[in-house]
Amino acid sequence: MLKVLSSKLGFAVLAVCAGCVSTGASALTLPTTFVQADAVFNFSQDAVDSLAAARTTISPLGNSFAVASATQAFDLPVTKVDVSIGLFPPSLTPVSGESMGSALLITRGARSLALANFQIDFNNEKVKADIITNGITTKGVSIYDFDVASPLHIGLSGWTLNMTEQLNHLVLTSEGLTAFASALNLSRVLQAPLTTLDFGTINIDIKGALRLPPVSDKPFTVANMPAVPEPSTWVLMALGLVGVAVIARRQRAA
Repeated sequence: MLKVLSSKLGFAVLAVCAGCVSTGASALTLPTTFVQADAVFNFSQDAVDSLAAARTTISPLGNSFAVASATQAFDLPVTKVDVSIGLFPPSLTPVSGESMGSALLITRGARSLALANFQIDFNNEKVKADIITNGITTKGVSIYDFDVASPLHIGLSGWTLNMTEQLNHLVLTSEGLTAFASALNLSRVLQAPLTTLDFGTINIDIKGALRLPPVSDKPFTVANMPAVPEPSTWVLMALGLVGVAVIARRQRAA
């Protein structure tokens, strides 16, 4: 059954491509919520060490998830890809990609920010995302610059479309550094190494095989953010823990 559906998907993609070529169109948008399409953000060891030194943690939100086989890597399912079609000579190049609904929560003590709804701008070599902090969303901020480590690979396996590419040397843009520093209250000492830090790679792997169930492409919003205790709640929690410690000490003494 899956093989039949995958074949139908392949025919559909080919039909769309044929339609674009016949009408002279130069752009093609491929929704990928229903196929195996992933962008895995692998944080470098230097990034992991720097974040640990700043007592900062990263956790997945929305439709993203941690990759168990890596030290610090997160799968951001690709929900849409835009490509440019060249006719003379025939060519296919990426323009942009989206991981709508994916988010990473970056936390430092009581402070946090979320990078959500990732977009890759291949023309300008930027990774963009919505920044959510203090209940406020800033859309489409350029977070990282990147280099293309390998050219786009496109091929047909049977009747299905396959695409792979790796982006490397992810470095914070000035906008990204400002957002991190402000939201996480980073001192100048902690900011300094982040200006040139290589955060790692993003490995993009899009297969024609079906993804069941399809991944959601609903944008991640501030309403999806986990609740953070108010300052007064933190104080009460601390007092509660002190009380528990005192009671435990008395019981041991008795």
